[in-house]
Amino acid sequence: MYFCKNYNMENIFGNRPIEEKLQAEQEIRPMEFILFKERQEVPRRTLGAEGMIDTIKNILERLTRQIFQYESIQSHRALSIPLHSKLIIGNGQQSVVLNP
Repeated sequence: MYFCKNYNMENIFGNRPIEEKLQAEQEIRPMEFILFKERQEVPRRTLGAEGMIDTIKNILERLTRQIFQYESIQSHRALSIPLHSKLIIGNGQQSVVLNP
């Protein structure tokens, strides 16, 4: 068996493993930063989503069938204006004729 006094891992492998490790760590840092920032955003986004849900619930509670009918009539009236025609709205039992 032969042993060398100047046995050194750098002489055998060079600095490549150390450089690869440093490069890998540098590539990971931006990803870690992005992950850190996204985790900070979770409470804000959650609060915003809860606010939107509350707003939608309030709107849906206040909408009634009459409001939907009114909006439907208004949209049909708007569509009939360029055609210079009469708008007849009915549900099969009674009809209403509107002049735009």
